[in-house]
Amino acid sequence: MLNTNNTQSNKNAKIISFINMKGGVGKTTLCKEISQYLYKIKNKSILVIDIDPQSNCTQSFFEHYNIFNKYNIDINENKIIKNEDSSKLASIEHIFNKDFLVSDSEQLIIENLASKESSRFDLIPGDLRTVFMEREQSTGAAEKRLKTYIYKKKLRDKYDYIFIDCPPTYSFYTVAAMLTSDFYLVPVKPDAYSLLGLDLLDRVISDLESGNFDIFQDNHLINLGIIFTMVGSEKGFGKNIADIKSFLDEKNIYYFNSQFKFYSKLITSNLDKFITDREDTDLANQMEDICNEFEKRVGELNG
Repeated sequence: MLNTNNTQSNKNAKIISFINMKGGVGKTTLCKEISQYLYKIKNKSILVIDIDPQSNCTQSFFEHYNIFNKYNIDINENKIIKNEDSSKLASIEHIFNKDFLVSDSEQLIIENLASKESSRFDLIPGDLRTVFMEREQSTGAAEKRLKTYIYKKKLRDKYDYIFIDCPPTYSFYTVAAMLTSDFYLVPVKPDAYSLLGLDLLDRVISDLESGNFDIFQDNHLINLGIIFTMVGSEKGFGKNIADIKSFLDEKNIYYFNSQFKFYSKLITSNLDKFITDREDTDLANQMEDICNEFEKRVGELNG
């Protein structure tokens, strides 16, 4: 259970969603790698919220930090959790239970996956069972429960950043994440369909803001920028990037100078391995550039 009595008043977390309406763009990879770099290298306190029903971000952190053993979860050789053991785990599912904010009886945050004297790394895990949740939830109040939880538990006071890994669809979870966020970051794989995904996301954000005037009238949801991912995995990316940059310039949308390039080792390696675990100068330099620009951009937009 989260202990809210020892909040760190000097923190003021910015909440940032990682989102794209198109899948397969490296969104989850970017979310988990940035969060780990900022924690391990820059000593930032981080909370990751996995609201994507695929829960790939959660699986990576569970394996990296050996959460199954910590919670005495029985898994087979294929790392499949027994159904009766799944209830032992903290889960994003609990926050959308209508009784959760009243009873506060369910565990939601896995605290201290890692901790140092000056920083911590926590997780609100995803849950495959949330794929059934959307049918059971009505719009409106349920979509605001994540925002309400963060406010009531004063989570901004505990962290430097709160990251939300979103699904690549316009759904109940996407709306809940966007209503909660200050900024959103858009990973883009520069292929033939990337502009369609950007246009769709722009329409989604516009519809969301117009339908939630009470939330966004004073604090608009800000696009932190576009970051090109998986660069170099296919031919023709150079021209695609140039075309996309031209489109973004016309729309006055910021794009990162730093790029998340394609490395086959990141695709084929185990889920529990992060860039900060590798002795690879190119990868380390890439993450340093991305995270430096990321923090500079947040600072500029935060005034």
